[in-house]
Amino acid sequence: MELTSIFGIQSGFDSASVVQKLIALQSRPIDLKLAQLQIKETQLEAFQSLRTQIQTFQSVLSGLGTFDQFNGLTAVFTKTSGVGNVLNISTTSSASVGTHDITVNSLAQETTLLSNTGYNAATDVVPQGLLGNAFVEVVVGGAITQVAISNTATVQDVVNAINGSVADVTASIINDGSPVNPLKIQIQGNQPGTANAVTGRVFRDFIFFEVDDVTFTATQAASDASLIVDGTTFTRTTNSISDIITGVTLNLESLGTGTLNIFTRSEERRVGKECRSRWSPYH
Repeated sequence: MELTSIFGIQSGFDSASVVQKLIALQSRPIDLKLAQLQIKETQLEAFQSLRTQIQTFQSVLSGLGTFDQFNGLTAVFTKTSGVGNVLNISTTSSASVGTHDITVNSLAQETTLLSNTGYNAATDVVPQGLLGNAFVEVVVGGAITQVAISNTATVQDVVNAINGSVADVTASIINDGSPVNPLKIQIQGNQPGTANAVTGRVFRDFIFFEVDDVTFTATQAASDASLIVDGTTFTRTTNSISDIITGVTLNLESLGTGTLNIFTRSEERRVGKECRSRWSPYH
């Protein structure tokens, strides 16, 4: 019999199938390595995810590392009369447990001035003559600031001169709604308290005498904060007061009366609850 009848087309031997099986057999180690690599990649992804969660947990726990977070003090103000919140409180670790009766009688306020002269436009000339040297003067808490201006300075020029000076105020042009000359120059103090009271004027200097061209009226006078704490009256130039009750800052908001209670809570219970609430997202 010829060889072609045994190994050739007439033999019926499936050589292609044998070749495929041999190739598949040789590929098994490669497939095994690929499967092992896939497992390693999955494990690496899980590890990276766990690492990220641990870092996040460390971050949220960092806020528990200060004594103020664990001093266990709570301050609550209960209003008994007045409008609004009256005050809000912040405490530090130096605060002590106790009860304090507080009455806010007045708030510290900044000065607000309004020119007695009105204008039709911001380009109107302010000095009322060409003779003499024109100045704008602002006095803050006794400190005098004078800025030389042109005798043809406009309303806007005066506002710019004030805002460009060292005086701790802010000037602007407002419209008070008057039917004639509704524009006024407004000067507002930047700091509250009577010690920072503000006055102003525009004047011309004639060496031996001065002439006021523009005067101002206080639409809001500077005032100090006044409050009674445990029967003692205190006056301050600011509404944020931290030197009356040790470890407590009182931020005054409105007039009224109430009671401030500073108390402690169980430390273990507080810390346990804090840790549970912060760890729960990572379970």
